[in-house]
Amino acid sequence: MASLLAGLFFLAQGLMFPVVLSAAQQATPFNDVAPDHWALKYIVNLSARDIMSGDNNGNFRPDQPISQLEAVLLAVRCMGQDNAISEVNADADLPFEVPSWANKGVFKKELLFAVEQGLLVPSQKDFIASDFASRAWISQLMVRLIGKQSEAFTMNSTTPDFIDADEMPSWSIGYINAALKYDLISKFPDGSFKPEQLVTRAQTATLLTRAEPYLTPSANQVEGPITALSPDTIGLQVGQAVMGYTLTDDSYLFDLNDKACTWDALKLGDYANLVIDGAKIEYLAISEPPAATITPQPQPVFEQGGTETFHKSGLVYLVSAKKRLIVLSTDGPPLAYLVSTAARISIPGIENATLNDIQDNDYVELTITNGIITQITVQ
Repeated sequence: MASLLAGLFFLAQGLMFPVVLSAAQQATPFNDVAPDHWALKYIVNLSARDIMSGDNNGNFRPDQPISQLEAVLLAVRCMGQDNAISEVNADADLPFEVPSWANKGVFKKELLFAVEQGLLVPSQKDFIASDFASRAWISQLMVRLIGKQSEAFTMNSTTPDFIDADEMPSWSIGYINAALKYDLISKFPDGSFKPEQLVTRAQTATLLTRAEPYLTPSANQVEGPITALSPDTIGLQVGQAVMGYTLTDDSYLFDLNDKACTWDALKLGDYANLVIDGAKIEYLAISEPPAATITPQPQPVFEQGGTETFHKSGLVYLVSAKKRLIVLSTDGPPLAYLVSTAARISIPGIENATLNDIQDNDYVELTITNGIITQITVQ
């Protein structure tokens, strides 16, 4: 029994169940990013991951062009390689000119790491820290970021299908082709690419978010199909575990169309990408599942049920008030469920019963909605 309880560490501790609205329905993290801004999802993602931030006045400046130096530093931070970056020898010299603030501390380590990983190739002399990043230049950076340089080289002789293809620098053609193939960047509605157009901060957030599937996740990123759903709790299958996360009034949710939404727009089985702070959801975005998603059965099995209320009865195999968890015995694997803090608990002879009053081997009838227990009756 103790070993089973230990194996359920993946459930969030102290799950709370207030009725909340997503912050995305109330405000945005920055004064100058409207709730209907086209890049809100991407800006929130990078902000929640502490990769991009605003200024001291609470502005993000989404339309401000980004420098090549800033773009490289942001790309490195998206790689999920903090430990490797910390081991970089900061005594080495940078092979290019940068401002004094970028030639020391973590900034210098990040730039040296960018060289080590091939994001910057000093011999090609294609990096000028103070220059603004163009669409052609950032296509090169993004392709290098996801490790597709070799493929880009093989695509250099194929002219991209744009009305302004003749305006593309010759060195950029393979990178632009690769960036298009991996959905990192796209054409404008008029069929142009605008290779020399400067890239804004909002566009950079978009590109970096699109690169995430090809990068190592950061420690605060998780993804998987939704297995349980309520106004304040989401169960997510992460690998071979089911983990519980808490929605708060600071959680930002986005649907498959990249639009801000509330929890009731989500569905069981939706594939979700989360940025978390402990057990709290800071950012959730629905996406298409990976092509080769494997859904292993965790032990115990967390029964999904359905979108409507249903009932389940049986002997209690394990109950944990701390983790708000009930596990029922079955002929097969035990079935586990999360318990709402608003759940009604009825036990003969006990007024105002709580989870602490339920014992192993009690026979219970459970009312379950969206994978969350809302009522428990002990027979």
